[in-house]
Amino acid sequence: MPDQNVEGYLFLCGNRTQTECFQKKLFGLTRKYWGWVEQIRIGTPLFLYNIDSKTLFGSFRARSQGKWNIDPAAWENVRPLVFPAQVLVNWDKLHEIKAAYKRWGFLRDGNLCKLTLEQTNALIDALEEAPLYDVQMRAH
Repeated sequence: MPDQNVEGYLFLCGNRTQTECFQKKLFGLTRKYWGWVEQIRIGTPLFLYNIDSKTLFGSFRARSQGKWNIDPAAWENVRPLVFPAQVLVNWDKLHEIKAAYKRWGFLRDGNLCKLTLEQTNALIDALEEAPLYDVQMRAH
C-alpha cells in the first residue's frame, strides 16, 4: 500500500498505451512534466488515468526514482508523441474506478501530474474500495 503521508502523482495513458504501461510496469509523461517526475522517489504513491476510457487505476508505488528515458522505445505505437519522463511501478492489488472524472473534477483537464496530499489520500481510499482489475485477463 502506498504511503499516505506523501503527495502522489497522476500519470496518463490512453487505450493505445495502457497495456504497455501494465506489461512493462512503466509510466511516462512528456518532457513538460519532467520537473515533477524527477521528484518521484521509491515508494511514492502513483495513479494511472486512462483519458480515453475515463478509468482510474491504482494504487501504485514507484519502484524507481523518476528518470529520463528508462525505456526509450516505450510506446512506439503512438509516435511522434514521446514520454521520456518515466518511472517504474509496482502494485499489490490493482483496482479501477470507471468514470472517475465525475467524482474528481481535477481529472477532467487531463494534464494534472502532482497531487496534493488530500487528493492522494482520497484516491488511495476510494481505490481500496473499488473493484479489482485483472491485468492478465485484460491483456489477452
